[in-house]
Amino acid sequence: MQLKQVIIAHKARDTLSQRWAEQCARQLESRGCQVLMGPSGPKDNPYPVFLASSNSPIDLAVVLGGDGTALAAARNLAADGIPILAANVGGHLGFLTESFEDFQNTEEIWDRLSEDRYAVQKRMMLQAAIFEGNRTNLEPQSDRFLALNEMCVKPASADRMPSCILEMEVDGEVVDQYQGDGLIVATPTGSTCYTASANGPIMHSGMDAIAVTPICPLSLSSRAIVLPPGSVVSIWPLADYELSTKLWTDGILGTAIWPGQRVDVRRADCEAKFIILRQNYSYYGTLREKLHWAGARIRYSNNHRN
Repeated sequence: MQLKQVIIAHKARDTLSQRWAEQCARQLESRGCQVLMGPSGPKDNPYPVFLASSNSPIDLAVVLGGDGTALAAARNLAADGIPILAANVGGHLGFLTESFEDFQNTEEIWDRLSEDRYAVQKRMMLQAAIFEGNRTNLEPQSDRFLALNEMCVKPASADRMPSCILEMEVDGEVVDQYQGDGLIVATPTGSTCYTASANGPIMHSGMDAIAVTPICPLSLSSRAIVLPPGSVVSIWPLADYELSTKLWTDGILGTAIWPGQRVDVRRADCEAKFIILRQNYSYYGTLREKLHWAGARIRYSNNHRN
């Protein structure tokens, strides 16, 4: 990998990640690299400025923060194919990031990247848009929204705890109507986040599949469903008298959905590219560590391994 132009995004209002971002910038600039640096957070999105002000291809995005910071980078950079090196500096859970301990020797990391001693993990993403009327109308009424974890259709109200009634179609065929708190349409990457909290399936991040999970449905028969990656999931808000239904992308408000409109969710035409530095990276080890899987309370020796 050439390191001629690099983006560095740090978690907004976090002094630790900002301090490390400044250190990385100094090191890369001393190697002749042009650096674009700025904060990333719910109220700070530096990526449009980065992309617009760049006069040459961006080789790498260094993202310092937690999973939220990494998700924002993926939504903004995946379409341009920019690889992301995400490190858990000032973050919390860190499902998508390299550990802080593995990131601290940054000079060695720049050497490894320059010498192509790393792996790239590609992760499936989702895209969504709002349409009027039935599925014969293919003219979108909104911009395209991207998500690495999930698209969520649920209401938002300042006055009370809202519920909703949603009808879901898959490839033009009605699957069910759901009454409850909403629907989550997730990637395998997002299956360990909001979907897992809603009792949805956990899917390996190397899979290509879409999981649809109802949130607190008022029916015991409403279950999560896993779909092929080529499926188009259409969701209609019904009986939305308070006009409160919203589309959320990776937990961030996307847009409102009015009665008579639908949101179509499908596999995106781009993938997020994450740099993996750990030589002993294990998806199952990450699950055990991050989800605190305890297993059996009494541990038995597995002598059959010998």
